[in-house]
Amino acid sequence: PWRIVCASNLMGSLLTIYFVLHESLTDLYILHLMNTMCQSLWWICFVMCLLQSPGKVLDTGEYAQCLEIIRNFEDEKTLPNVCHTCGVRRPLRSKHCKIQRCCIHKFDHFCPFVGNTVGRDNYKFFISLLVMHTICGTLWAITAIYLANRISISWIFLIFMIYSAMWMLMIFGLLNYHTQLILNN
Repeated sequence: PWRIVCASNLMGSLLTIYFVLHESLTDLYILHLMNTMCQSLWWICFVMCLLQSPGKVLDTGEYAQCLEIIRNFEDEKTLPNVCHTCGVRRPLRSKHCKIQRCCIHKFDHFCPFVGNTVGRDNYKFFISLLVMHTICGTLWAITAIYLANRISISWIFLIFMIYSAMWMLMIFGLLNYHTQLILNN
């Protein structure tokens, strides 16, 4: 899925360049400038989500001690949280990612659209990606509507506009959900 996102946004970026170069849209230079800047920021956020480590839990050597505490436990509230797969003591709010096969600090989810686990260290890039995608999609749609009002467009371009609108609805829903999560801590 991250390849689909990359290809779709590459197509959107190429169409943004087409908009800038189109003779009937030369009077919209501020819109083109904002669209180009937002597209650039989107690509930076996408690459950072793809490449940034989500925050893997490192082995501190406490696993053997934790197993001894578990073996001799007296109170369930004092039991340490361990991952037997990784052989580490897990801090609060960390979970084991089955896809990356390691424990992640503040694990949120594995996102197939960025091809990486979203956790403590790359969550800010993921949220930034959602915000930039919403802004880019809105600016792109405004520019596409200007173009459609000024010249006759092909049916392929119309299909891509509908495809982009469907993506925008999904991205906006995801951004809305994560904004609620952030506001509720």
